[in-house]
Amino acid sequence: MPFPPVPALDPLPPGGGPVGLPREMRVTAALIDLADILVADFDPTDFRYRVAEHCMDLLDIGDAGVMLATPGTGPLRLVATTSERARLIELFELDAREGPCCTA
Repeated sequence: MPFPPVPALDPLPPGGGPVGLPREMRVTAALIDLADILVADFDPTDFRYRVAEHCMDLLDIGDAGVMLATPGTGPLRLVATTSERARLIELFELDAREGPCCTA
């Protein structure tokens, strides 16, 4: 049985996803937007910021940050935030070595 066609989605506007779409379609739109890593002019910094923006949209939160760990047991590093406030919170978590990011 063939799958029904997926409606075409416009690229996400800066600062948020398509308003009024079901959550599943917003997740799909985010994944399609993030699939741009396959282009020649891929920018890792922009990609990490876009991940944080998609988290804000999909989780309905005001700010977001992205931390990454090096392979193995490397320490967490702050790589993107959506605001200065989020950056400070993330840095406090790193300094205290506890918080949601460290736990996750």
